[in-house]
Amino acid sequence: MKMDQAQDHLYLIKLLNRSNVLSLIKNEGPLSRVELSERTGLSRPTISAIVEELLAAKLIREVGKGPSSGGRRPILLEFNATAYYIMGALFEGTTLSSIITDLEGRIVLKDETEIANTVGDKAVEKVIEFLKNLYRKSRLPPKKLLGVGIGVPGIVDLEKETVSLAPSVGWIKNFPIKGALEEALGVPVIIENDVNAVTLGEMWKGVGRNVNKLAVFHVGTGIGAGLVIDGKLYRGYSGAAGEIGHLPIGAGKRNPDEFGIYEKNWACPAMRKFLRENFTDLPEEKIQFPIKTLIELSKTDKRAEDYLEEACVHWAYGIASIICVFNPELVILAGQLIHLGEKEIAKIKEKINSWIPFSPRIEFASLGELAGNIGAALSVLHSEEETIIENII
Repeated sequence: MKMDQAQDHLYLIKLLNRSNVLSLIKNEGPLSRVELSERTGLSRPTISAIVEELLAAKLIREVGKGPSSGGRRPILLEFNATAYYIMGALFEGTTLSSIITDLEGRIVLKDETEIANTVGDKAVEKVIEFLKNLYRKSRLPPKKLLGVGIGVPGIVDLEKETVSLAPSVGWIKNFPIKGALEEALGVPVIIENDVNAVTLGEMWKGVGRNVNKLAVFHVGTGIGAGLVIDGKLYRGYSGAAGEIGHLPIGAGKRNPDEFGIYEKNWACPAMRKFLRENFTDLPEEKIQFPIKTLIELSKTDKRAEDYLEEACVHWAYGIASIICVFNPELVILAGQLIHLGEKEIAKIKEKINSWIPFSPRIEFASLGELAGNIGAALSVLHSEEETIIENII
């Protein structure tokens, strides 16, 4: 038993040493083997062995020689971001989009499609078909796909690797989407709540960088929030933190078993319904972006102006609720809210400031509609931070 524990300990040290060396080259390279030894405190033979493994895995590459300090000029090493690629998908109930990025998060290909009236296993089949076709379009070798991250509607149970309470796609209780995707795609799959994926994207690459406490307010197929505390995503006891679509805000008539009254009234499907009923000549492509279309119509039509103003007030209710409970430094507006104009933002801020004496900064998602895709893609790397090298080597 003691021998096994010792072997496990040595294995962990080896794994962490490789991870530290790769991170150092990635963040501060190009560096020589001597510099790596000096910065990590590892012996030169240990560094040489780690470097050879990383070179064999093509995670690093030699890029010429550095200046000499008296002997031979040292060979410099840099991170090879194009050694492997990651897919970052976002499935919001009716819209499915995905990007392919290198290991630095640079996008090499993106696409999206509409998936309507498809639920349960059929929805998963559509996701699989779309992702496979997108990777074929990239013409990248299959072995270069490192993994897939996907943001999905509903509550994600990371321990059970299932999704619950996503009625728009028929995933009601413990739906095993992760296993189905991994079996079909043949690579590790990381599942994440769609709004949490947006939050991770903005935290790692967007306007939320270096902000310790932030909240994302997202309006799309539903209404949700993402919460970050001390630089880490807060999920809550059962993974349901941020499910603000269930708040009793502007509640109307509801059935005893009906949940999500807030998002039922003020998310995109409700706005599309309003547009179809009141502006029958609108083309469907306009209806698909209801906030953008309502802003255009509000300039000349009182019905649209009044409805949009009421929507802004109700979104302000949701944001104010988050602020009072969570007290974030920054609130990021995401999803379809990125189409709001100065007039609408001013309305929301005016309401919040009149209700709350400690209002934070409120800004748009700087990554726009790709925030969730980028967050989903990078979650593959972050979730496998200590074992990803081992998986490759």
